[in-house]
Amino acid sequence: MPGCPDFLKCHWRKKSCAFSVLAILLLASRLLAAPETNPLPVASGPVITNLTQFWVLPAEEKNKVHPVRIELLIYYFNPEWNVFWGRSDDLDTFLPLQGIPAPLRSGDRVLFDGLILPVNQEFLWDKTSIRILSRSNALPCVSAEGKFLENSNLINRFVKTKALVDSQVWTTPQVLRLRLLSEDFSLAAFLNLAGTNAAQTDLAGKYVRIKGVYAASFDAFGKAANVTLWTPGLNCIETIGSLETDPRFSTPVVSSEDFSAADAPVPIRGAGQVRAQQPRPSGNIRDVSGPIRN
Repeated sequence: MPGCPDFLKCHWRKKSCAFSVLAILLLASRLLAAPETNPLPVASGPVITNLTQFWVLPAEEKNKVHPVRIELLIYYFNPEWNVFWGRSDDLDTFLPLQGIPAPLRSGDRVLFDGLILPVNQEFLWDKTSIRILSRSNALPCVSAEGKFLENSNLINRFVKTKALVDSQVWTTPQVLRLRLLSEDFSLAAFLNLAGTNAAQTDLAGKYVRIKGVYAASFDAFGKAANVTLWTPGLNCIETIGSLETDPRFSTPVVSSEDFSAADAPVPIRGAGQVRAQQPRPSGNIRDVSGPIRN
């Protein structure tokens, strides 16, 4: 740089070097931050039109994007937990609606038209349209009474039964977990109270008719080990009585040592602590006089 003092020439060289280093760092950061541009493989097969087709896709097809046009009836919808149940054609099933951007509710009949990635069990929501065809549709319901211990066709079905609400616990501000006693069997129900005055809900000690999606795990003998009902709202619960008004609990308590003196056909009332309980037909209870086996 002719005509410049030496200290200016030195300053200019240092400044040029600093600019060069900064440019290299900026370029490197852009390269490192560059997103993957490899597109997902697209399936060449037909459009998926029901979830039966979706669930039976072979493993090599699940990593591909598939076009989909599916109509679903919503049974249970909880985006906070990513729990969704419903019906596709004649199949009652869990619904792959993780991350859905639209609020839906039980009874909605909805058309999904777009793309889905089966390996993630997730629609590509930015490329999928959601159209509510109708609301407040009746949900096909079957009775579960007398069938809780059977390896039956109740899985994923929308069922109804009678039960006593033994206890209730809030799992989230909008979901109430009920412990139910039905036909000598204990089960849980997750009651979705989104959009309601949930704080006023008190069902403990009530006899109810309850509806919900039946989910269960089975033991080695094919019997239900754990049963859960996914109940979409208070409109699926009808109170039909309570322990407070049950006339069977208004009679005097009879001690176990006096059971033999009671009239055999007449029900008696006992009081004690449950020490053990098994599904039908027996349980162990102890009162002040000693153990009782029922």
